[in-house]
Amino acid sequence: MKNIELLFETYLLNKTDDNLYSLINALQPILGSYIRRIYGIKKDYEDVFSEGNIMLLENIKKYTTSQIKIPFTPYIISCIRFFALDLWKQKKINTVDESFLESIEDSNDTPDIILEKKDWQLTIFNALNKLSSKERDVLVYHYLLNKPLKVLSNNWNIPYSTLLKQNKRALKKMRKLLKGEIKNG
Repeated sequence: MKNIELLFETYLLNKTDDNLYSLINALQPILGSYIRRIYGIKKDYEDVFSEGNIMLLENIKKYTTSQIKIPFTPYIISCIRFFALDLWKQKKINTVDESFLESIEDSNDTPDIILEKKDWQLTIFNALNKLSSKERDVLVYHYLLNKPLKVLSNNWNIPYSTLLKQNKRALKKMRKLLKGEIKNG
């Protein structure tokens, strides 16, 4: 961390591209760590990493031109952390896509059974989309993607007990929604 402060001070004294490049280079391990820990490693990791570098450049410029009163290192680490959290929020499942509906089909089903399953799938799909994003994420990741709650709590930096409560609340709300759908449908 002292190295980052030192590099930033060097950059402030002599605003050359080399000094900026050295500073950005020193921040790469922190950026990569937060992206992997919060956002996860996905196919678009390199794109996300590039976006992170652009964010670093913008926030270094912002820090040098404004009167921010906290030291540079905590400021830039907070920027990296919030960047990774924002990415996670943007890229996570906001709505359940219909591709999971097709995965439930069995080729041996009769047309009547297929239609009945499709109706149920659509009912579940509509009910899931009526949940809040937190509730939907817990149910989708845990039940559809088979992710253990313990793993989700670690990945999302949420206490396990909180995630259990969210799961229970989401299931209760889902039951109510499905009963409403069944009564109305």
